[in-house]
Amino acid sequence: MEQYIWLVESYKKLDEDKYDVFLVEQEPAWEPTWDDLLYTFEVAPYTAFNSYHIMDGVNCQGMTIHIADWCARNDVEYHVTWTTKHVWIYVRYGGQWYKMDFGAADRAVTETTPYYVTEGMVKDDNT
Repeated sequence: MEQYIWLVESYKKLDEDKYDVFLVEQEPAWEPTWDDLLYTFEVAPYTAFNSYHIMDGVNCQGMTIHIADWCARNDVEYHVTWTTKHVWIYVRYGGQWYKMDFGAADRAVTETTPYYVTEGMVKDDNT
C-alpha cells in the first residue's frame, strides 16, 4: 500500500488499526500526445491545493497524478518518487527517461539516465 501513498489527499484515524483514506480526485488525463502533456505541464497553474480540473491549478502531487494517469492510459513506463514534502515522476518516453518536477517556484522536465530513476520514498532534502 505504501507505494500508492502519493495518491492520498488526507486520512482520518478511526481506531487503533483503521483509517478512512481520501484520494485526490482529478479529471482523467486528456492530452492525446506527449507534446500536449508537456504543454499542460508548462502552463498549468501551481496552487497549494489540487483542483479537479488541472487547468484550475494543482500542486506537485496533482501534477504527478495527472502525468501518471496519462502514462497509464498510453502504456508508458513511469516511477513516482516522494519525500514528506514533495513528489515528482520519472517517465520513460521514446526510449529516454525524463524527470518531471512540478514545483511552486519552478518546474522542469530533464533528461536523465536509468541510474538516477528512483521509486518510492526517499530521504527529505530541500524540496
